[in-house]
Amino acid sequence: MSILHRTTVSACLALAGLLLAAQLQGQSNQDVQKKLDEMKKTYEKALQEMRAEYESRMQALEGQLEDLRSQVEETAESGAGPLEQAIQGVEREGLSSFGQTTVFDNRFNPAFGVIGDFVFAASNKNDGHDQYNRFFMRGAELTIAGEVDPFISYYATIHMDEDELELEEAYGDAHDLLPGNMSLKFGRMNVDYGKQATMHEHQLPYVDKPGVLQEYVGGAVRGTGVELHNWFPVGDDHLMRYTVGVFTRPDGDAHVIAGPIAGEEPFSPGPVFGERGPEDLAYTFRLTGLFETSETATLQVGISGLWAPELKTPLEDLIGPIAPAGAVIDLEKAVLGFDVEYLDVSPEDGSGWQAGGEAFLSMTSFPNDTGTSLERESALGFYSYGEYHFDKYWSVGGSVDWFQHAQDSSKDWFDAGAFVTWKMDEFNRLHLEVRWFDDDLLNEDWFVVMVQWTTIIGSHGHGIRW
Repeated sequence: MSILHRTTVSACLALAGLLLAAQLQGQSNQDVQKKLDEMKKTYEKALQEMRAEYESRMQALEGQLEDLRSQVEETAESGAGPLEQAIQGVEREGLSSFGQTTVFDNRFNPAFGVIGDFVFAASNKNDGHDQYNRFFMRGAELTIAGEVDPFISYYATIHMDEDELELEEAYGDAHDLLPGNMSLKFGRMNVDYGKQATMHEHQLPYVDKPGVLQEYVGGAVRGTGVELHNWFPVGDDHLMRYTVGVFTRPDGDAHVIAGPIAGEEPFSPGPVFGERGPEDLAYTFRLTGLFETSETATLQVGISGLWAPELKTPLEDLIGPIAPAGAVIDLEKAVLGFDVEYLDVSPEDGSGWQAGGEAFLSMTSFPNDTGTSLERESALGFYSYGEYHFDKYWSVGGSVDWFQHAQDSSKDWFDAGAFVTWKMDEFNRLHLEVRWFDDDLLNEDWFVVMVQWTTIIGSHGHGIRW
C-alpha cells in the first residue's frame, strides 16, 4: 500500500471517529472512552505500517544507488559502460558473425573518399614536350577506411591517372591488440621513413616531393611487410615515438611533375629465381620526438633509416641486352635521414608559420657499364622549406633543394621555388608555384610554372605527421 493511500485511510478513520463521538453524546463516558481507545490503536498501527514501508523503500533506493556506484567504477576500469557492454554482447549481423554492421550502430561500415589532383605545368625545358606546357590529371585517389573489429582497422588507397590503375596502399592496423601504446601495421604501405616521404602529393605544401627524396628513395618508400609502432609521453608536454619495419623490397613511388624522376615509371625489377633469405629483405626504423614549446608551437625532430643488404636484380634491367642471359646482381642500398620541423599556428584563426627540412646520406652500389663489377657511391643532400599562414585560407612559402646524384656524387642538383596557396574551403585547394632547376649531370637549367587544384569528396583525413 502506498504512502498516499495510507494517509488517506488514516484521515478517514479520524473523521469517522469524530462523527461517531458526536452520535454517542447520549451514551456513557465509559463507552465513548472505549471507542476512542480502539480508534487510537488502529491509527497507531497504520502509522507504524507507513513508517516500516518508508524505511523499506529507502533501503531499496540506497541499494540501487550503491549498484550504480559499482557500475561507474567498473566502467572507469574497463572503459565500457552498460550500453557498450550490451552492444558488444549482441551478435553482429552482416556477412557472418564477424560482419561489418551491428544492430545498434554503423561504426564498422567503411568510410570512402575521393581526392582529385589536377595540374597545369609550363616550362622552357628543351625536351619538355611530353612533360610540360600541358594539363595533367595527375590522379584520382580512392581511399577506404574502416574498423574490422574493436582491435583492428583497415585502410586502402587506389590511385588512378589517365593511363593506369595502381593499388598504392592496403594494410591493416592492429591498434588495440598489443599492450600499451604499441600497434602493428601489416600489408602494403608507405613506409614510415622521414617527414615527407610518407605523404601523398596532395598533402604536400608544394606540388612535388623534394628532388632529394626522388633521387635517393624514389619519392616515397613503399613496401609490403610489417611495421611495429610505439609511442610514449616524456613529462607532461612531450611525446616520443619509434617504429621498426621489415619489408620484401623498398619500392619507390611518386607521381612527379618536375624533378629528377619526372615522367619516369617507378623501377620494378623482373623476376628473380632462387632462394630468398633474410639478407634479401629491407629493414627500416624511425625515432622521433614532438616537443611542445608554447601553447601554439611544437618542435619535432627525427631520424630515419633504410637498409636493404642485397636487392637481387636482373642485370639486364640495369645495363640492357649486353648482360649475360639470366644474370642476377645483388645491390646494396642504405639511406639515413635527419629531419626537423617547427610549427607555430594559431588554432583560432590559422595564422602563424612553419619551417623545416631534412638531410640525407645515401650509400648505394650499382654495376659498372659492362656489369662486370659493382661500384659504390656515397652522396649527400637536403631540402628545406618555410611557409607563412595569413589565416586559415591563404599562405605563401618557399623551398630549396640540393643533392649529389646517388650514382655520381661529383654531379649535383639544385632547385628553388616559391608558392602561394589558397584553401577555398576544407574540400578545395588552389596552388600556384614557380621553380627553377639546375642539373650538373645534364648541364642544363630551366624553370617550371605549375597550377594545382586539389578537391576532396567524402571522408578524408590524416593524423599528426611526426
